[in-house]
Amino acid sequence: ARVAEGQIEYQTTPNFRLSFSVHDIKDPGPTIRVVYNGIMPDTLKVGRDVILEGDFRGGEFVASSLLTQCPSK
Repeated sequence: ARVAEGQIEYQTTPNFRLSFSVHDIKDPGPTIRVVYNGIMPDTLKVGRDVILEGDFRGGEFVASSLLTQCPSK
């Protein structure tokens, strides 16, 4: 998935919580909201490819694992 244009929301209190939208790498049309309870990776930004593991709950993807891919050089 690829991080879509839009707001990346990050809160640190009372717990670390990150939310952002992603779209398919080949089809930038529809987006899915992702929620991740953990520390935001420094490399997370719009246009960055991410690898997510988790489950759909109530119309959003709740990620249990979040990895960002390094940009190609």
